[in-house]
Amino acid sequence: MNPIWFLRPLLSPAIKKFYNIKVVGKVPAPPYLLIANHTHFFDPFFIHSVIEEPIYWVVAKGNFEHPVKGGLFKSLGFIPKQKGVPDFSTIRNIYRNLKKGNIVGIFPEGSVTWDGNFQEVPKGTDKLLNMVKAKIVAVKIQGGYLTKPRWADYGRKGTVTLEFREFSGDEALDFINHNEWDWQGEQRVIFKGNNRAKGIERIIWYCPECGTFRSIVSLSNVAYCKRCGAKLFVDEFGYVANKRIDHILSEQLNLLIDDFYELGIAIAIVREKRKARLLKKIRGVVKVTKSYLSIGHEVFELSRIKGVTTFLKNVTEFIYDDRYVVRIFLKYDSLLLYYLLRRYADVFKYGG
Repeated sequence: MNPIWFLRPLLSPAIKKFYNIKVVGKVPAPPYLLIANHTHFFDPFFIHSVIEEPIYWVVAKGNFEHPVKGGLFKSLGFIPKQKGVPDFSTIRNIYRNLKKGNIVGIFPEGSVTWDGNFQEVPKGTDKLLNMVKAKIVAVKIQGGYLTKPRWADYGRKGTVTLEFREFSGDEALDFINHNEWDWQGEQRVIFKGNNRAKGIERIIWYCPECGTFRSIVSLSNVAYCKRCGAKLFVDEFGYVANKRIDHILSEQLNLLIDDFYELGIAIAIVREKRKARLLKKIRGVVKVTKSYLSIGHEVFELSRIKGVTTFLKNVTEFIYDDRYVVRIFLKYDSLLLYYLLRRYADVFKYGG
């Protein structure tokens, strides 16, 4: 066993106390395939705090390129997967680990939710769940998103509930299909914290009052419009100006009607798809039209892009010409770029 697992007895009680983790249901003995909705970057730690055995997580392949995190994930036996496209080597690794009697963990959505709603899962996920011979344990995470929304710079203190249930097929997906806002509407859990509005520029691109593009600035628990002065207060239940984040984001998407957008300055990294060898770094202003994406002087035709995903808070990633993986770092515009590319390039075969 990897030495890091010996730290679990020390870390788990601290995690459970800090995040006020509650457990519903029983955790069975391995082997099994574990699936969960993805609400928070710490979801694996939430689950590890109540499961004693090691979990071999399926994680985005890009994590393995990090000089520190990559080595750690390899040592823990995590399973890499290229986001946004089918990866058959990942499926083989899943079966191999289950045959060894291990627990394999998957977040079928592939990415942490931006708005608190369960996201579309890749095609074939239901077939995998129906074909796997090991039992399936589903974990529904409630309160994880509101503990720290993906767009937010700071966390809040509330309650995270992990509900465990055992299944034998794709009905497990229905169980983890969790809407944080429907749940919060019933539970009314308080999530206390300062700077609750910081980072909201990542999901509010137009002022809800005057419609000005990129005029919203966040300060502590309030965001305001630089043009009209409108204020958006983020309360302790997670609502912004008394609105759910999923409703706000839906309204913002309806405002994306222009044929040209100029975003912030980005750094882009281009790697080989197969071997992940670094080919080039690009720096420049990001521009998006109906036919191309440009970063400085580098141009990417939308018709040659597929597998668009978001990674962490500030990264948009896609596959180009089926040969290259392009990762674009933007402080506030990664989600906006994702939606622009998905909107303009309906030729994409896969999304993330």
